[in-house]
Amino acid sequence: MRLLAGGLPVAGALALALVLRPLPSPLVVVPAMLAVAAMSVVWWPRARPLLAAITAAAGVVGATCTLAWLAGPGISGGPSTYTHTVAVLTLITLTVRWAAVRQAVPAVAVAATSEALLALQITQPPPSGLEAVALALFWSIGTAGAIGLGAYLRTLDRRRVEAVRQARRTQRLQLARDLHDFVAHDVSAMVIQAQAAQILLDRDPSEVAAALRAIEEDGARALASMDRTVRMLRELEGESASAEPLPGLDSLPDLVRRFADAGFPDTEMRVEPSGPVPREVATTIYRIVSRRSPTSESTRRPGRASPSR
Repeated sequence: MRLLAGGLPVAGALALALVLRPLPSPLVVVPAMLAVAAMSVVWWPRARPLLAAITAAAGVVGATCTLAWLAGPGISGGPSTYTHTVAVLTLITLTVRWAAVRQAVPAVAVAATSEALLALQITQPPPSGLEAVALALFWSIGTAGAIGLGAYLRTLDRRRVEAVRQARRTQRLQLARDLHDFVAHDVSAMVIQAQAAQILLDRDPSEVAAALRAIEEDGARALASMDRTVRMLRELEGESASAEPLPGLDSLPDLVRRFADAGFPDTEMRVEPSGPVPREVATTIYRIVSRRSPTSESTRRPGRASPSR
């Protein structure tokens, strides 16, 4: 859409100018058309890595054709020269804005030289000596404006990127504080419950069971908090949430079948939960079983796997 919006009006103006007045030399018209085409192409995001090269090529072609035209000047450029100038200034602006500095400097220098020489196509006959230098310098005011505009837009782009980076950093710090507040509280409670269970182990088994249940609940809450935080961090990085659900208890039969297919036919597992199992706990169980798999690299041993229940 930008390609059409940027190139069609200029191309239409150039075509209308060529119809309404005598056709200048091809040395004037052809580079103007090529510059318009280059200006249209660089709006395409995939062409931006080649922006400096395109600008430099347009400048070389324009300067070469202008010098060749000066060797035997004919009809003055008129609208073709104006259109060529607008296209070159647009290329300079976009190059300063988007191209790397070490690539933009030589490309803009070549394009600026080409744009200055276009001033000599306006008068008939072309000026010479000091008049030519003065006219070229006056015509270069547009180049200075294009460079300034490109630098200003480049600064705005850099500020926008920096603002986004700072916003993401602030969000990460906030998430880290929230994770510490919630998870640290749950983990502290787990430690206290575990210490109490050690004291009550020989005195009151029922109290130990209650402490273990409390540890399980605190661990599930900590896992849930970490899961939410990791998901938010992934969203901040632009990663879409996975559409595939995390593995859980329902995935264990397929895991056991893979163990058996890997050469452990006696592998067996029965899971009979007394009630609904939270997703975080189910995922943790799956990961523990998969890591203790006899087929994993860390636990692989020669021999036969024992049944797992």
